[in-house]
Amino acid sequence: MKLYIKQKVFTIAEKFEVKNEFGETVFYCEGSFFRIPKKFTIYDKNHEIVGEVEKVMLTLMPRYVIRDSRREVTLRKQFTFLFSAYILDNIDWKLEGNFTAHKYRLLYGNTIIMSIDKHWFTWGDSYELDIRDEDDAILALGIVLAIDRILSDDHNTANSNVSN
Repeated sequence: MKLYIKQKVFTIAEKFEVKNEFGETVFYCEGSFFRIPKKFTIYDKNHEIVGEVEKVMLTLMPRYVIRDSRREVTLRKQFTFLFSAYILDNIDWKLEGNFTAHKYRLLYGNTIIMSIDKHWFTWGDSYELDIRDEDDAILALGIVLAIDRILSDDHNTANSNVSN
């Protein structure tokens, strides 16, 4: 199953659609605007809540809880000096690849659950998620949203430190 995310560049509330390979909207995602901690809600095509991604506050490194109807997983950013690395708790999946380039994979053992590729030369961020099993789509999508938020926060923090 392939999913495509095209985030709008100037959306305050971070609302966007997730489409399948036929261009049909299969999920809607909405980020909280004035809410602390930050939260994303994933809706199906009937606008029913099917997943959530919520930031955990007061942690040394960024941490998000990702939920679908069957599972709750915690994504933690690891402390490293040279590259981004993430750990998933409560599930036997692992992440590997180049997160800053938005080219990474979600694995169960040696089996690829999802691969993601970011398209750079488009207006706004565009992602292609290739998900092996449709049952993993919501959780995989939530993981991508959490990593994208962490990278965005890191980028904003780095830019604010440069201007000071």
